[in-house]
Amino acid sequence: MMNSRIDFVTYEVGCAIPAKPGMRDADIQTPCLVPHLDAFGYNISKWIITPRPMARPSNA
Repeated sequence: MMNSRIDFVTYEVGCAIPAKPGMRDADIQTPCLVPHLDAFGYNISKWIITPRPMARPSNA
């Protein structure tokens, strides 16, 4: 379920779980993607409200 909370206490940090919420940057296993959530949310909101022209059908 998308809205359910994950109990990270039972997980060990490693390849499958590179970080837990609240970890220091220096303790995060790399490589992993760590998005800045405020910037990510702002960008998503801009994508949602930005009108896009309709695509023309291809002749392929």
